[in-house]
Amino acid sequence: MSHAEFRHQIHVQSEQKQRAEIKDNFEELHRQLPSTYSLCKMSKAALLQKAVSHLKNQSLKKSLLIDEINRLNQIVVSLNAELEEEKRMNALYRQKQTIDKILAAGL
Repeated sequence: MSHAEFRHQIHVQSEQKQRAEIKDNFEELHRQLPSTYSLCKMSKAALLQKAVSHLKNQSLKKSLLIDEINRLNQIVVSLNAELEEEKRMNALYRQKQTIDKILAAGL
């Protein structure tokens, strides 16, 4: 085998390996999509479109969940502030009761 033939053979093997890796990655992408997509056979272009659509949908869901977490955190902060105010009011009420008892006992 000549040097040129040897180089050509290496080139062909390299391309075959690359094509096999691309094929494997497309198959993995197909498996990672929700089962509604993964059950049907589709072209690579359709697969990429579905994957992009799915990722956009997941991103939107993530944004909505983050918004909900932030809303709930604001409620928690508000409730904590109310609780602290209630504790302060209870302490003042107990102080008033103690003063009232002292005054009632002294009269």
